[in-house]
Amino acid sequence: MSKTLTVKSRYVSTYDTLEISPNATIKSDGGRLKCIYDSEAKEREYIVNSFPIDDGEVEVPTDSIIAAVNASKLVVLVPKDQYE
Repeated sequence: MSKTLTVKSRYVSTYDTLEISPNATIKSDGGRLKCIYDSEAKEREYIVNSFPIDDGEVEVPTDSIIAAVNASKLVVLVPKDQYE
């Protein structure tokens, strides 16, 4: 028995949109996101955003996905319907 996976790989920048499964495994490499998930999974539309980080807490919209962390910011996929 096997299953089919969807692989989406692309360069993204702030405010780009991306349609992936909320359960995707995400790898980040220099602005390129590689998302892998079950092909039968329902997809959701996300908007790429970034949030500055320091010590303390960072507030992100509900159901957001942390796509990458670097020294000064989080790259976050924010559900389009949660985007403000």
